[in-house]
Amino acid sequence: MTVRLQRKIRRITATLDLAGRPVTALELARVTCYGPATVYPALHRLLSAGWIELVGGPRGMAAYELTAHGRRAAGLAREKQPGPA
Repeated sequence: MTVRLQRKIRRITATLDLAGRPVTALELARVTCYGPATVYPALHRLLSAGWIELVGGPRGMAAYELTAHGRRAAGLAREKQPGPA
């Protein structure tokens, strides 16, 4: 499945990347200022494309993490830092 890199997708993937931990849909809605009618369809598209994965969250809630494929596809791939000499 192809995902268009719209503003809402960029904001959601950037939020998942910066969080550094699994994030629930409710947290995404709060941080991005998007309602559930925007967040849930976007998460479904990202899951179908393999950009994010569903993991266990707090108190058994569904939480999402950005995959390496999703990070590259969204242009958020981090370059490896050289180790200390």
